[in-house]
Amino acid sequence: MYYTIKTYYEQLCGELAFAKKQLDHAPDGSASFSRERGRLRWTYSIDGKRFPIRYGDPLLTQLVRKKYYKMRVAELTSEISLLQRYALTHSDRRLSNEFAGIDPEVAYMLFGRSEAEADYYRWANEPYESSAGHREGLRIKSFDGHLVRSKSEAMIYDYLKKAGIAFRYEYDLTFAGKTLCPDFTIIHPKTGGVYIWEHYGMMDDPEYRRVAMQKLLLYSQAGYILGVNLIVTSETKDKPLSPMDLKNIVETYFS
Repeated sequence: MYYTIKTYYEQLCGELAFAKKQLDHAPDGSASFSRERGRLRWTYSIDGKRFPIRYGDPLLTQLVRKKYYKMRVAELTSEISLLQRYALTHSDRRLSNEFAGIDPEVAYMLFGRSEAEADYYRWANEPYESSAGHREGLRIKSFDGHLVRSKSEAMIYDYLKKAGIAFRYEYDLTFAGKTLCPDFTIIHPKTGGVYIWEHYGMMDDPEYRRVAMQKLLLYSQAGYILGVNLIVTSETKDKPLSPMDLKNIVETYFS
């Protein structure tokens, strides 16, 4: 139920963005009509003045569409508000996962899971502390209200949630005395292996790119190998991260 509503919510948000974009480019004024002898008579209103306008006039078409999209924005805004209230009081976690997360022995008795599988569910459900560094940069909300640093990170966060893959956001890991903070630390649902997912969102910035490469080197020294247990996504202004990118990555590494 949660994911059905979440998918519907995302669809409505997309429709709302499209409708608002149409209004941004709409002409000033409005159109109205009256019926005379079974025919529509159109009127164009602007700056307190009214003028007749003929059917087939491109301006009339734009004004009719403007009126429709204004009504659609109001409808969508109301419906999205209701879905957001639902999201605040519901969780995407299943009861079985929460119960199984209590103890490996309980999970085994209930579902016949191995100890490794039970450990996975326990890790997925136990609370954790995110890194305390630069918290002022956490400005974007994921669907469940978790704060992340960018829209692309929110996309990754929500996609992993939707796929049912256990992860921790900005969870400090210590390697040979050095503490690094990956964007996403992930436990593979089948193998129990630890994966790191880093997203670099400003790769057209030379300094940002230099720091990113240094961090990748540290991961490599700690045994996290690009394409094996280290996932890297990146984007520039001209080539943003897409949902298809996320789909391909999740299917490649976690199916």
